[in-house]
Amino acid sequence: MRIKTLVRDVMRQTIESISTTATVRACAERLRDADVGSLVVTREGDPVGIVTKSDVVALVASGEDLKNRTAESFMSSPVVTVAASRSVEHAADLLRKEDIDQLIVTEGGALVGVLSVVELSYYLPRFQYEAVVERGEDWSTSYEDREDEGLSVGDVVRFSQTITASEVEEFAALSGDTNPLHLDDEYAAKTRFRRRIVHGALASSVISAALARLPGLVIYLNQNLSFRAPVQLGDRVTAVCEVIDRVGEDRYRLRTDVFDTDDDLVITGEAVVLVDEAPAAE
Repeated sequence: MRIKTLVRDVMRQTIESISTTATVRACAERLRDADVGSLVVTREGDPVGIVTKSDVVALVASGEDLKNRTAESFMSSPVVTVAASRSVEHAADLLRKEDIDQLIVTEGGALVGVLSVVELSYYLPRFQYEAVVERGEDWSTSYEDREDEGLSVGDVVRFSQTITASEVEEFAALSGDTNPLHLDDEYAAKTRFRRRIVHGALASSVISAALARLPGLVIYLNQNLSFRAPVQLGDRVTAVCEVIDRVGEDRYRLRTDVFDTDDDLVITGEAVVLVDEAPAAE
């Protein structure tokens, strides 16, 4: 029942490239105008390196004369590639092994995309830029704020929790959903799942928990969900919610994904929330 997430499913398909002879200024302007974090450096159409925003910043901060510097002189090379048909887990292992944060994606020998730690962080909850900043007895959460203050496009909040058999039984009692698929081992063994699974509503509740960690008073307006795979009793599920659009003065649209213990995508969807200023504490 597992659905593997492949590199082609998460890669950035818009490829921004620049020639090896481009100046530092040209690289900086392309990064700014395209609003991307990296450029693929090419020679006669073939990828030979990568230039990132941090590469340009470091070069400018060095104070050296940049007049005669070209992309070829400070790019990361050789390029490391990954096939579009490989799993995101394989791509993550490759990034760790090579100690890099960008991979060039190929298919049939052709350049088809770029995959970075940023894209992987949405699909593999362990790929996070910030350490967990809040902990409970059995849950954890983190928040990536793309700007200095307030909620903005690109912000990402995560919430993780282990769902136990006792919590499934408590949820059934509270909600009235006593489907034996969730409660009866013998019954569940005869179904396509071969075992008890977690209620979909309970598994998706980590999305609401994640949204509650956004700055301000968060009010749900809309949520759509697609259930990709079952959540097993004892799985540690992680909601990854990214702000993808501002749809009004105080309304935001978010991509809402849930992953299981193995980092497989089990629930995907989008939500719209209203965010008011939180009442002042007395």
